[in-house]
Amino acid sequence: MVEDEAEVRTIAARFLSANGYQVLTAAGAHEALDVLVANPAVDLVFSDLVLGNGMNGEELAHEACRRQPRLAVLLTSGYQGKYGGAESPTAPFELLRKPYKCEQLIEAVRRLLDAG
Repeated sequence: MVEDEAEVRTIAARFLSANGYQVLTAAGAHEALDVLVANPAVDLVFSDLVLGNGMNGEELAHEACRRQPRLAVLLTSGYQGKYGGAESPTAPFELLRKPYKCEQLIEAVRRLLDAG
């Protein structure tokens, strides 16, 4: 779970944990890559598209998949389009729009893990 806003990160991690998922969190892309190196059994990366300074969520997703090709990726954003513009995330990454409900998050995670 990669989210630069601590409160949002905590809530989403609780949603996932309450539904039986083991959750590792990171506040940014570089921290997330460090977490992946330390935990090679990670199956899915769930990241906000906009992460503040450094890599954005889409760049993180590409780099994480380059390092661990079997990873599933779920991106999230509250902005319309990619970053407020008209574009949408680059395939093959799925986008979950904010605000999302716990059920929507769990459904998307389960679908991606089952497809992998």
